[in-house]
Amino acid sequence: MFQYETRILNAKLCPALIIEAFHLNDTVAIRAATLFASGRSVEVWRDMDCIHRAASEPMTVKAA
Repeated sequence: MFQYETRILNAKLCPALIIEAFHLNDTVAIRAATLFASGRSVEVWRDMDCIHRAASEPMTVKAA
């Protein structure tokens, strides 16, 4: 198991929330971070390496 740091970023791309967790591998860590971020910008770090960075998803309005 490896230790990962997930950073949920705010609109200015500064960390708004930092979560540390242990995961089996990079894929599992990225999936967990993406699910937890719920469409917000997120970074996943293993040690001093950023292994994943994703921008927030644009807000959409569904027609009624």
